[in-house]
Amino acid sequence: MENHARAAINDRASESTPTQRAKVFSVCEYCDKQFTTRGLSLHQKKCAEKQAHDKAEAKKTRSFKFCIVNEAIFEEILSFLSNQTLTKMQMITGDHYQECEPELSRYCCKFKPSSC
Repeated sequence: MENHARAAINDRASESTPTQRAKVFSVCEYCDKQFTTRGLSLHQKKCAEKQAHDKAEAKKTRSFKFCIVNEAIFEEILSFLSNQTLTKMQMITGDHYQECEPELSRYCCKFKPSSC
């Protein structure tokens, strides 16, 4: 009889509903809609406002601001920035180009700096 009473208590305990945790909600920073944490990542892949924001960010042009202390240094910086693509090509291919700046040739050319 004692075993029967324990079995009845165990049956009642298993029939009661388990306590449910409250779902955690997150808010989309672009459209202010609420989603579960899992749903937010899925939503942001398709969110129209996020896509518009990303497109606007991509269209912004990069700008560099330099404090011009010396005109000669400014010219050197401009020369360096304009020569970046050429320098990267030379680093990859190992070739040397006629437009190569002698100061940069030691970093990019396989040849001696005097040959650039």
